[in-house]
Amino acid sequence: MSGITRTQKITTVAAAVTAALTGYSTAEAQLEEIIVTAAKKSQNLQDIAGSVQAISENELKRNQVVTLEDYAKLIPSLSYVNYLPGTGKVYFRGIADDNGTFISEESVAMYIDEQPVTQSGIMVDVRMVDINRLEALSGPQGSLYGSSAQSGTLRIITNKPDPSGFEANVDVTMKASA
Repeated sequence: MSGITRTQKITTVAAAVTAALTGYSTAEAQLEEIIVTAAKKSQNLQDIAGSVQAISENELKRNQVVTLEDYAKLIPSLSYVNYLPGTGKVYFRGIADDNGTFISEESVAMYIDEQPVTQSGIMVDVRMVDINRLEALSGPQGSLYGSSAQSGTLRIITNKPDPSGFEANVDVTMKASA
């Protein structure tokens, strides 16, 4: 006769399953709710039918995102090529337009809040200061964002003014060249 009875085995298994389920429900309850405005109205990120990737302000600070090149490292469907200081090219899903000539239309639309900043041939590299969140909408977005959103749309949402207090941010960058 073994030292463990059938009842003890069942009780042990039931306790283990209960503990696992409790841990699972606790982890599920701690998911951060991200509200995006990708479809021109505020929605929970999980309720949107399209491909939207959003990065919150806390995530941007944690990853020290300063340029679009830094941001592109966090989004799998987005690529960024830096041409000159302050300028570059954003690509979604590897879809490129006509090598950045001034007569071609961009395949990626870029917005700061609701203002389009898309230019023919090259995109401005926006310094990521006072940003609330970034939204990357992969795939054609022409119905909401116009003809320059053939491969995707990049939306930079800034923080809204807060008249209740003062807040400032300072950073310094040094580069040593040999």
